[in-house]
Amino acid sequence: MKVITTNKRAGFEYFVLETFDAGLVLEGGEVKSVRAGHISINDTYVIVRDGEAFMINAYIKPYSCSRVQPDERRARKLLLKRNEIDKLALIYLNNNIIRSEEHTSE
Repeated sequence: MKVITTNKRAGFEYFVLETFDAGLVLEGGEVKSVRAGHISINDTYVIVRDGEAFMINAYIKPYSCSRVQPDERRARKLLLKRNEIDKLALIYLNNNIIRSEEHTSE
């Protein structure tokens, strides 16, 4: 699998507990923008909501030739295996890193 982008700054500013390789659900011209390297995942984080993982606040530059221009910083679904999503939710809840939106009532 080809790595499109990494967040090098995260390793310096945070203690990384575990890493995951994930796919992204993209719309239209976002695919071409990402392939061209027009993506930034600085200030990006992941939430688990309704049993699905979402990447929040990632920036994908709009593709200039596309008719449809989705929001540049919209939430994008991560393509992970069920056990990886469960592991993420468990890590978040056990370490109080970020509250999963499934468990906001707790």
